[in-house]
Amino acid sequence: MSRVRALSVLIGLMLLAAPATWAGDAEEQRQTAMRFLQAYVRQDIATVRNYVPTSLEAMFGAYPFTGAYTFTTPKVDDGQALVEFTGNVADRNLPPKGGVLMRRDGNDWKVRQVLFYDKVPRLLNLPSRSITNADRAQESVVKAVAQRFLEAWRRKDVARMDELTYKWQLVNKDPIKGLSLTNITLSNSTTTGGEPLVKYSAKITYRFGILSYSMDFKGGLVLVKHNGDWKVRGSLLLFDF
Repeated sequence: MSRVRALSVLIGLMLLAAPATWAGDAEEQRQTAMRFLQAYVRQDIATVRNYVPTSLEAMFGAYPFTGAYTFTTPKVDDGQALVEFTGNVADRNLPPKGGVLMRRDGNDWKVRQVLFYDKVPRLLNLPSRSITNADRAQESVVKAVAQRFLEAWRRKDVARMDELTYKWQLVNKDPIKGLSLTNITLSNSTTTGGEPLVKYSAKITYRFGILSYSMDFKGGLVLVKHNGDWKVRGSLLLFDF
C-alpha cells in the first residue's frame, strides 16, 4: 500500500471514529450536568462537590467581559448581597446582564458566584433590595469588593481572586427535603471559546405535606475537563436564556 493510500485510510478511520468519541463525551457531559443540577437545587453541597473542579481557574474560567461594565445599586440582605451589572460579554451564550453574588464571611464580604441571567430565578432567593439602614451602609463595601474581584479576574490574578472568593462548595448544608426536579431536558452546545455548554430546562417542585409549589427552571452549565473527568464550572452560572 502506498503512503498516500495508507494516509487516506488512516484519515478515513479517524473521521469514522470521531463522532462516536464526541457522542460519548456529550453523554457524559449531560449526565454530569444532570447530577450537578439535582444536587445543587436541593443544596446538597456534599454531592455537588463531586461535580465541580477543585481549582479556582476551572471554577470561573476566562474573564467574561470584552469592555467596560456598569454596576447598579447593590442589594444587601444581612449575610448576602447582589451587585448587578450590565456589560458587553465575550460569549454569545451569556446575557449582557447579571450579578455578582456575595456572602459575608466573618467581617469580610466575598464573592460567592458570578451569575448571568435575563431574569433572576426565584429559586435562588437573591436579595431584591437593601432592607435595613445597616444593610444600606454595606452597599459601598460590597460594590468595592465586586469591583476588585472583577479587576483581578481581568488581570488573571488568581491569587487575588482566591482571597476574595467565598468557597461555597466546601460548606456542607442539610439538603432540602420535599424538593424534586422533573421534566428535565438537556442539550449539548458550545461556548464561543469552544467549551462544552449543556443547556437545560426542568420543573422544580417543592412539597410540604399536602401542599406543593412548582416552577420552571432553565439555564446553562459550562463544563471543563478536570483531572480526567467532566466537571461543572459551578461559580459561573447562566440562567433563563
